[in-house]
Amino acid sequence: MPVGLDGVGKLVLIPFHAKTSTPIPAFEVDVTNRKSHLGTFSIVFPINGRMDDVTVSPRANELAWLLYVQGRTAAGSDDSVEVWLSAVNGKDVRRIGSVPVKRPPSHYEVGEDFPHELRWSPDGGHLAFLYRNELRVLSVK
Repeated sequence: MPVGLDGVGKLVLIPFHAKTSTPIPAFEVDVTNRKSHLGTFSIVFPINGRMDDVTVSPRANELAWLLYVQGRTAAGSDDSVEVWLSAVNGKDVRRIGSVPVKRPPSHYEVGEDFPHELRWSPDGGHLAFLYRNELRVLSVK
């Protein structure tokens, strides 16, 4: 379960969810004021895909996602893994990049043919992941 903690005690939890065809829940918890539950939100994607990774931003206000999608590359017939952003509250869902893949990645598969190790920069301005033995960096602003 991906977890993010901001600097003032707000914790964000995302249960791992396999398909984007149903809303994905996000939970906020205040760990400093003993308020166990601040809110529950749903993230809805405009595509049908499979969640392969999610990570919480350093300020715990945004989520970055790797989604496996069939037939969405520029050629229209190949599969891809797309990088998406959303606010924790489920708003502002947007695609920021993609890479083509030749076959569907199995869950937890780590290898050079599939994007993996999605991480935020400390300032929250960039995302990085490994793909085909290269470090790929995307701006999120």
